[in-house]
Amino acid sequence: KAGGVVSSVPMFHATPGAFVIHSNNRSNRDQLRTSWKSTNPTLISGVCGGRYYPYEEDLEAIRSGYLSSQWTLFEQNNMTMAADFYNGIEDLDPDNGDKVLVCLGGDFSPSGEDNMPYRGVD
Repeated sequence: KAGGVVSSVPMFHATPGAFVIHSNNRSNRDQLRTSWKSTNPTLISGVCGGRYYPYEEDLEAIRSGYLSSQWTLFEQNNMTMAADFYNGIEDLDPDNGDKVLVCLGGDFSPSGEDNMPYRGVD
């Protein structure tokens, strides 16, 4: 079984965050930005902007640290063309415990917007 969230707003903001994090206080940023590791969803996709996405050290742990064997990070940047963005996702299998975090927009885009525009991510 697999579960997760796909959002056009920051991934740990109120509504999408309720599916992948646990907190008794929406103002507790540390808890909001770290509890996803203990709830352990299969997929988290949304805007990485503002204060509602994983800390940089957690993103780095997915890139090359202790979380890299379980999680795969797809992050928007100026070096990756849209056609190539999800290269490698076909090799992942949630039945094998593979998990995906997708960072779009926000701090990862030229515009820096915290919400994705209706027309798509720039």
